[in-house]
Amino acid sequence: MTRQEFDDALRPFWWSEPFRPFIVETGDGRIIEVNHPTFVFCNGGATYIAPDGESMEQFYYHNVRAIRAAQPEVTA
Repeated sequence: MTRQEFDDALRPFWWSEPFRPFIVETGDGRIIEVNHPTFVFCNGGATYIAPDGESMEQFYYHNVRAIRAAQPEVTA
């Protein structure tokens, strides 16, 4: 993913009110589920800080394959 593609894909989630969970898929197949609005987006990278305040995931545009909305849970 280019830096511009990364910015364009991440910005709608960054500005979303209310927050919409999303998924980041990295080039090595790792899936990062961003389920909480505490993340920092800057200079072609981002850091997601989990609600526990200790777990963090970092990802950078050059290693991101896709950023997409999380699938809504299906209720029966």
